[in-house]
Amino acid sequence: MWRSGKRQFEIVNGYWGEGSFGKSNPDWTPGYSECSDTLDGVPYRLITTFNTNYEAYIEVATLAEAPEGMLPFSLAFIGQSPDSADQELFLAIFRTLRVDSTGSSR
Repeated sequence: MWRSGKRQFEIVNGYWGEGSFGKSNPDWTPGYSECSDTLDGVPYRLITTFNTNYEAYIEVATLAEAPEGMLPFSLAFIGQSPDSADQELFLAIFRTLRVDSTGSSR
């Protein structure tokens, strides 16, 4: 985890389904937006929202699909800040993601 004041960025392992980041509860996450894009050739879900519980803007990048032959668990890269301008910082961090060429899977 990286933290600077009230800004933080963390990498969390889990099962990230349709409602994991607030899509199913718009009262807690107004402005929820989700799209798909590839980062280093790997399909990711990119999510931006404001979470009223944390009083923070949240940006998430997580695999769009579980790697073939693996359980549906994956890493989520999560940026959180009370300042909306930090959304650009977290999205820039996501753009730097690269596949680990030493690992056995993506």
